[in-house]
Amino acid sequence: MPYDYIAHYYGTRFKPGQRVIFTEDGRRGTVLKPAGDPQYVDVKFDAGGEGPCHPMSLAFPPVEELPHIDPKHLAKLRARA
Repeated sequence: MPYDYIAHYYGTRFKPGQRVIFTEDGRRGTVLKPAGDPQYVDVKFDAGGEGPCHPMSLAFPPVEELPHIDPKHLAKLRARA
């Protein structure tokens, strides 16, 4: 599985295609396939550019911002909570 080292040492799982927020400056981007140092997550930023990010500097956006979530399905999930 991609990013196994990070999952083991930091307890957070990342996978290619996942949306993230770089908390140091608020940029948003998409996780890429691992390509370099196993302790960093490779991210392509929406505003351009890409680079390695420490996993503790990444957050997951609120579910409402994820493009593949159907609003009707989200409402059902919230009703169950």
